[in-house]
Amino acid sequence: MTRALPANLRDPECPAAPLDLTDAQLNRAEIWIRKYDNAQAGDQVFIEFNSFLIVGTVDLSWPLKVKIPWEDLRDGGLTAPYVADVFYNIHSGGLIVGPSGTITVDVDLTSAGGRPEDPGPVNPELGPVTVTSSGGLTNEIGPGDFGDATARFARYTGATAGHLIQLWWKGIPCFDPPYLVTVADETNPEFMLTVPAEVIKQAGNGDIPTWYTLNNGVNDNFVDSVETLVHVRAFAVDNLNGIEYPDALAFDDLFALTCDQDIVGGIKTVIRDPANLQAGDQITLHWVVYGPDDFYSAEKTVDLPFPPVTVSHDHTDPGHPGERFTVPFPVYIQPVVSGRIEAYYHVLKADGVTEGDSPVTFVLMTRRQTGNTICGN
Repeated sequence: MTRALPANLRDPECPAAPLDLTDAQLNRAEIWIRKYDNAQAGDQVFIEFNSFLIVGTVDLSWPLKVKIPWEDLRDGGLTAPYVADVFYNIHSGGLIVGPSGTITVDVDLTSAGGRPEDPGPVNPELGPVTVTSSGGLTNEIGPGDFGDATARFARYTGATAGHLIQLWWKGIPCFDPPYLVTVADETNPEFMLTVPAEVIKQAGNGDIPTWYTLNNGVNDNFVDSVETLVHVRAFAVDNLNGIEYPDALAFDDLFALTCDQDIVGGIKTVIRDPANLQAGDQITLHWVVYGPDDFYSAEKTVDLPFPPVTVSHDHTDPGHPGERFTVPFPVYIQPVVSGRIEAYYHVLKADGVTEGDSPVTFVLMTRRQTGNTICGN
């Protein structure tokens, strides 16, 4: 029995057309073949794309999607847009059937900073960014360094007035609109761009990736440099709530703890700050008491940190009681008969970089009782 030959070949399709670098980068540059009559699994589709042969194999899943290799796309030209003629033939049972109708596909792969080896988006041959903080540090922004930083990178090959540069800081754009390359930039050995202080602040502390994107100003093709990591530790948590003492008595602007508040059984503390404390943050209580027998002493009788505690739930959770801890009497309280507590806590945020100290909460403390006795002895 003679096998029926393929028939009714429909025109090829290129759904992503017009094609650009992004289509190549995201593997969207494809030719689609719709179902034709008498198709057999294993039929070969010989696609001509701009005179280059691309072969696909029919598996009876329609439409058949055939990738356009980067080598075929780029050979049409990287320095000017071009138009590709596209048609196909079917090889089935040892015979060639076709051709189909021809379509034209517009292609524009022109870019600033691209290269022929691959479509990118990263071109590893572009010079990396070097960042200098306002304090003069290289690829580092230190504590309290809140000014603009400067990003430098070598002039890329083919830099031309009218090209566009966007500098990225942890994915945040530094310019709106992007920086416009000038005639002077065409001969300068390097670009020197500003990283705005407000962008640095928005990204916060941590190892911040920074890179730049190039565009030629006439299409939507973008090419990225490699990333540079900048270690930022400029910012601190500086508005923390102080420690609370739920058993303390208020006297005007002062608080006091006495034997009547059972300080021999320990002093209860509460750290609660919905605005600043989240799960994963680490809190270290620093217990400082001046004495040993004077409310207004300048002598630190006790100065000891407690082991760090990790916050398990955001303090914004409804009803969160805060981090509660009872300071034990021996070692931390017993050495002082009358004195002044100036405790505070240190916070290391979950990012492992941002930190800060709470303000000191002043509390007077005495173990003296009526009859000149001392509790806890």
